[in-house]
Amino acid sequence: MSTGDQVPCRWKGGCGQLVANTASALDSHLSRDHGVALHTQEAVRCEWGTGCGSKLKRMSMHIRNMHIFVDSMTCKICKEKSPLIQNHAALVQHAAKYHLEIPRPT
Repeated sequence: MSTGDQVPCRWKGGCGQLVANTASALDSHLSRDHGVALHTQEAVRCEWGTGCGSKLKRMSMHIRNMHIFVDSMTCKICKEKSPLIQNHAALVQHAAKYHLEIPRPT
């Protein structure tokens, strides 16, 4: 989904510009190039990709965690990368739920 430490912009379908994969770079790009008012008290509706519709004040963190999966781990069995798998305990829970050969944690 990303190229090194940059991701292609997918706001409203994508403008094609590569943006550094940091919250501040995403904020700057969305504000400067798409006119998204991020530094107000009002929440912004997510229009990343096809638009998940979430309405949040911290859009860049939402994009990184839910759409780019910056802090996610990948399951070595099924190769799934999900925003729900963000630490080793969540990875063990995923394996126990979806891969029966892995024992459930006690």
